[in-house]
Amino acid sequence: MTTFTLKRFDVGNSEHINAHDMLMREAFNTTPERNAELRAMTGHEGIYFLCEGTDIVASINAQRCEQYISGKLFTCWMVAAVAVKQEKRGKGIGTHLWEYLFHEARELGISLI
Repeated sequence: MTTFTLKRFDVGNSEHINAHDMLMREAFNTTPERNAELRAMTGHEGIYFLCEGTDIVASINAQRCEQYISGKLFTCWMVAAVAVKQEKRGKGIGTHLWEYLFHEARELGISLI
């Protein structure tokens, strides 16, 4: 059985930068320069990788925000830029990514995604 783990993006880790660039290029046809701009605009704190063993197979960007609902303030994540390696698409990787992200949100006290 394959083991999956969720890792936070580390802006100082060149392997993470290269993996994120590759995933974004495959999913959205963006250049490394554009990806660096997007990371700077949205912040790298909300970028997560799904790893299959030691292989980074997907990424997701969960941007922290706040939302009032019925007069009560909730901490939320807005999700953008979900990317899965081409050869892994259609194999449930995205489902695993979302499951791990939901677990992480609960651990961090995030109310809504």
